[in-house]
Amino acid sequence: MLKALAIFRSLFLCLFILAGSGCLYNVHELMDHSICERSKEVIDLEPLTHFEKKSEMPKANPEIKSNKEKAVDNKIDGSLEFARYEAGPNSSKDRLVVPADLPGAQESPIKLPKFTKENMAQRKEILAKLYPPLPVMSPEPELALGPDGKPYSLSDLQKIALTSSPKIKQAVAAVAAARGAAIQAGLYPNPDFGYEGDTMQTMGTAGYQGGYIQQTIVTASKLPTARQAALMDVRITELSLRKAETDLSREVRNGYFAVLVADQNIRVSKALANLSGEVYETIIEQVNKGGFAAPYEPFQIRVLALQAYGQLVQARNRYTSAWKQLTAAMGVPGLPLSQLAGNINIPIPVYKYDECVKRVTLLHTSVATAEFDLLKAQALLKLAQITPIPDVTVRILMQKDFTAPPYPLSPSVQVGMPVPIWNRNQGNILQAESQMVSASEAKHKARNQLTSDLAEAFERYENSRVLLGYYRDQILPDQIRTYRGLFERFHSDIKVADSDTLTFADVVNAQNILSASVVQYLQVLGVMWISVVDIANLLQTDDLFQIAGEKVSTEWINSSEALEQLIMLPCKHQCSPIGDQKYLGVDGKWAPATKSEKEMGGKALEEKSIPALNTKPLPAPKPVDKKPDQLLK
Repeated sequence: MLKALAIFRSLFLCLFILAGSGCLYNVHELMDHSICERSKEVIDLEPLTHFEKKSEMPKANPEIKSNKEKAVDNKIDGSLEFARYEAGPNSSKDRLVVPADLPGAQESPIKLPKFTKENMAQRKEILAKLYPPLPVMSPEPELALGPDGKPYSLSDLQKIALTSSPKIKQAVAAVAAARGAAIQAGLYPNPDFGYEGDTMQTMGTAGYQGGYIQQTIVTASKLPTARQAALMDVRITELSLRKAETDLSREVRNGYFAVLVADQNIRVSKALANLSGEVYETIIEQVNKGGFAAPYEPFQIRVLALQAYGQLVQARNRYTSAWKQLTAAMGVPGLPLSQLAGNINIPIPVYKYDECVKRVTLLHTSVATAEFDLLKAQALLKLAQITPIPDVTVRILMQKDFTAPPYPLSPSVQVGMPVPIWNRNQGNILQAESQMVSASEAKHKARNQLTSDLAEAFERYENSRVLLGYYRDQILPDQIRTYRGLFERFHSDIKVADSDTLTFADVVNAQNILSASVVQYLQVLGVMWISVVDIANLLQTDDLFQIAGEKVSTEWINSSEALEQLIMLPCKHQCSPIGDQKYLGVDGKWAPATKSEKEMGGKALEEKSIPALNTKPLPAPKPVDKKPDQLLK
């Protein structure tokens, strides 16, 4: 009996050690091997590498064809070629007839009586019908003021959004839920109390009657380890809350600047519409004078005027839409059209790529979330490894023996535990190891994505900075001066028949260029602020003009300094064709697209860069060993 007990004890000890060892598979080596094998497969083959032999098409004997045969072979060009041969020399006028299906083709041609004193009344009546007045625009809606009687500032909008957006409330609720889960993960299992009756009706007696208490004793620090993993979820949800706040700030900023750009668009579109109306009236006066403008010229100017009025309609609708999108992002879609404080034509913050990429790849919430994901995966792996270690169940039973006097109390004790023979949590350990390997790459992946997003935003930012300067300082002033000079020359009292007089086509062309330039300027202005907001969102700063409490320069700078120190990522990859580990860092260089003022020979602007950032990586969070009540406050 003692020998059998010793054998059983040795067997149980071996199973205990085997279950506690945890790592049954060398997951890292298996994954590295799999990646290396996959890297051997050739991707994006060069053209025709699969075809060693190419079949040659039989060459047909060339045949000389006549012009008529060539025309028949080409069905489209042939019909045109045939028309050229068959048509007479005077048929070009007939081919230029306006198609009858085209809207407006049924209108009769312009016929005016001769410019004589007797026909002036008739000419005036005909011209009044030919050139109707331009449409009258409805008055602009009145804009309300804020609760304190002042226009809403960007800060006011941010405060309303933080207190009204459902996204923030959901993120706060997620943090509270994670804290509750962390509390629950570390709670000890409840004891069992119960009644038990045995051998009842033995010899006509009640048998054994009594109660028991049973408790499971959790071993191997499973509860602290489970709470450790749950606490990482608390940290992750807190970072998600911060990410939700910065994303909401981005939406509000984009909406704010979209409304300001739309307001600027209304002002410019109204000015262009008024200018087009004035040109239209002036051309009509030229026709009324007789000989100074052709009767068809006002129609072309009217087309441009109506197009300008159409742009004004679109600008007003864009303003309304931008406001409604802004209020929807804030969580108050019922807020009426209101005045906004600020101006779209303000100095632009100057961000330097090298400083931005340092801050983004070190301090962004996505990077910190990846850190906590790794710690969580490590805790879950440890939990999976210690799970096979049996928990001990203790059961104490107290019964009264009613089978025979003097009816004594009969205590009994049971101690048991499962034996990990078949189920040693092998699958969960393998899953946890794989998830830990995946989590170890999450930080690398996050930095790569952030670097890509910042590069895309900086491309738009640098392009818009240069283009905005061109339009604001050179293109628009030059185009306006050109248009004014051209129109003044056209408006002079010189007959159309004079050889040195400009035609209405020159005016039309100049007005088209001016209108297109203004539209492009507004588009660049909008893209400019969107890119600024995107960069600020990646920096996760609470102020567009401040980073880490330091003001950002607003000078017009067209240069970027090189990154002094590359940020090395902790992970290494086997069998990568890129052998130099420095390529795992980020490249902080951004080549300027234009020359700086120093290179142009002008006076250099005083630069004030973003404050230097600490290039040390974020410290890894320490294991939590405090009590639940202290951690979850």
